[in-house]
Amino acid sequence: MFDAIHLLAQPCGTTIKSLAEKLETSERQAYRTIETLQDDFFFV
Repeated sequence: MFDAIHLLAQPCGTTIKSLAEKLETSERQAYRTIETLQDDFFFV
């Protein structure tokens, strides 16, 4: 989860596919990670 927060905190204009590769996970799991972070930190 820390890796996901770190990657998302960097302004990068990345794609979900690129994010999934960096997190070494599937695209579906990357989406879930983003949703979890949005829920936990009240991002819109």
